[in-house]
Amino acid sequence: MPRLFIGLTLLLSASPLFAQPFEANWEATSEELPSQSCRYNVIDTSPTNPNLNPEFLTLSTPNNNQFLGYEHLSGHLQVPSMLVVEARIRFNSGSSSQSNQTGCGIVIEPIPDQTTILYLEDGAIFLLADPNTRGAQSAIPTSDGFHTYRIEVQRDTGVVQVFYDDKLTLEGTTYAFTASDGLPSIYWGDPANAARADSDWMWFRHNAATLACGNLTPVSSTTWGKLKRTP
Repeated sequence: MPRLFIGLTLLLSASPLFAQPFEANWEATSEELPSQSCRYNVIDTSPTNPNLNPEFLTLSTPNNNQFLGYEHLSGHLQVPSMLVVEARIRFNSGSSSQSNQTGCGIVIEPIPDQTTILYLEDGAIFLLADPNTRGAQSAIPTSDGFHTYRIEVQRDTGVVQVFYDDKLTLEGTTYAFTASDGLPSIYWGDPANAARADSDWMWFRHNAATLACGNLTPVSSTTWGKLKRTP
């Protein structure tokens, strides 16, 4: 029995699920925009401002070549060997003039000049194989309600796995993208110049922030993302 217990302890401690709590955990219920509570840079060229509701944040770009979203740059990032990004999203509507873009996505650059993008569209999600090519994709509900999207990126190998409501759904790798600013970053919202979309975000979190969000502080790592307010 002691040997079995020790083996289980080692297994749990080695799992990404128990490795590190989320240090950046923004929630719409905080009643603060991500730029207020989590020190995200806001990227906004849309005529429609972010709309914070009691339960979710709406990001809307009514036309192509408009951007609206939030970004953590390298000054606020310390990327671990297993980078984990999670968001709970509802895709409402959108259109695109190119098959490799939509107006709702998460862009991750774990190391300089290596990128992965998860895109959402009505009834499907997909990764990019390179800047111009649609990669792994899956036909799943995205607009019927909120769903949780978890992206795991192995920093040193570039292996990418995407979980949809806790089920492994997509696999891929990062790709070279030297047109970026050359710094690690995490961006979410509308990242596309050939698409537009309206989407709702209930929460967004990742385990690479150097500073916790606002007045929130991490608790035990076994809670994996649960945060509590300081007194």
